[in-house]
Order: sequence, then C-alpha cells, then structure tokens
Amino acid sequence: MKTMTIALLQAAPVSRSFTDVLADLEIALQAAAAQKADILVTPELFVCGYGEQDRAIDMAVSQTDPFMHKISDLVQTHGVGLVLGYSEQAGPQRYNSAAYFESSGQLANNYRKQFLPCAYEKDCFSTGSETSVFRIGDIPCAILICYDIEFPETARKAALAGASVLLIPTALNATWRIVSDVVIPTRAYENGIFVAYCDFAASEQGANFSGLSKICGPEGHDRVRGNYAPGLLCATIDLDDITVMREHFHMLRDITALDASVNRHVTA
Repeated sequence: MKTMTIALLQAAPVSRSFTDVLADLEIALQAAAAQKADILVTPELFVCGYGEQDRAIDMAVSQTDPFMHKISDLVQTHGVGLVLGYSEQAGPQRYNSAAYFESSGQLANNYRKQFLPCAYEKDCFSTGSETSVFRIGDIPCAILICYDIEFPETARKAALAGASVLLIPTALNATWRIVSDVVIPTRAYENGIFVAYCDFAASEQGANFSGLSKICGPEGHDRVRGNYAPGLLCATIDLDDITVMREHFHMLRDITALDASVNRHVTA
C-alpha cells in the first residue's frame, strides 16, 4: 500500500512581503508537519499574490535567489515537501511558476504555466512548456497551474507520462466555480488519478477568489473539500484506489489502444 498525505494551504488573498511569506509558510509547514503531511501545496503566485502586475514584476525571483534558499531552509527544518506558487525571473523572461521542494529542502522540480488566460498574465509572463513527472517518495506526481487543468489534454499527457497525482496551485475566480465543482472531479475520473487543487480563500459574500480547495480521488469523489475561509486542508490518499478504479475503467489503457489502432489503419 502506497499512501501520501497532502496538505493544501487555502491562504487569505492579501498582499505579503517576502518576510510575510516566510512567516506564513513557517506556520503552515509546522501545521502540515503536525498532520504528518508529505507535501504542502500553496495557491498560484502565492509569493506575490495574483492580479497585480507591479507586484508580479517587483517580487519576481530566480530559482537561485536568496529568498528561495530561505524557503529551502524552512522546508528542511519542518521535513515537509512544498509546492510554491511564485513569479519566476529567468534571464529576461518571467514565468508564472510553481517550484517543488523535496522535504530535504532541495528544489527538485520547477513548472512554468503553459496557458495564460487573461491580459494580466499575458502582460506579466511568458508561456511555459509541458509538465514533467517527478516523485514524492515513490509516488509519481506532476504540477499544472490553474487554467492548465481546464484543458483535458494537459492532464491526460501527465497521466500518460505516469503521474498518479496532479498538484494544482490555482487562483480561481469565484465566477468560475464550475472548475472546482465539475472540472476537477472530471479530470480525476477520466484519467483514474488523484487531483489536488489549492485556491486562495474567498468569503461567503463571494469575494474574487473561489475557495473550495479540494483533493479528488480517481473515482471523481472529493476526499477533502474546503469552505470559503483560510485554512489548512489535509487528506491521506491511497494509491491502491487507482488500481481499484482501473479494474473497472482503465481509460488510459483504452485510449492508448484506440490511438494505436487508428495509427495502424492510417499507415496501412
């Protein structure tokens, strides 16, 4: 039996300094460690906040920036892996990125958002490339960011590459709650995988962000679902559930077989 405990930081959408980010992460990592979490996921662009171009530019950092070394030290101290949403400066290019720090503190994977849905993002960021699969312990995982997961192809490519868990930092507007309500469970079900989706907190009055962060199982059911308020959500997932689901519907195998059959007919 392979299990993983995932913690989602449904953070309040407030402007944070670098010092505030470190302080908030210190609290969250400590709480996640108390829950014996293997990984903590933050929302999209957690470091600079989502939606203000000046902050995205001013708070952009490289992977080797001293701030990222401080993040690494925090992660190592608490022994919990971290998926951190941030504005990444890479030479002249800037990306909407998510960095994965192993529990040892090593920055082991860095994903750059592929699909930029609005003028704010297109003005601030360059387009990233396809996700890659990495391991948390012995569990294959991949990162997508917000709008990326709304394209079935991106989740399917990650699943076909071997990912059993998709970790999704997001900054979903409350207008589009259909994504958390319908799209996320669908992506989990149609690929037979786990999907962890972490948004900023909202309010019951309907603030800009959606809240309702969640972890969905391969059958499309919520394993944990947040409300609108800031908080830490945790769930332990069992990878055997993927095997059980695929005994009934192995969509990845079946779509691969169909593609192979079509290709044979085309080339014949």
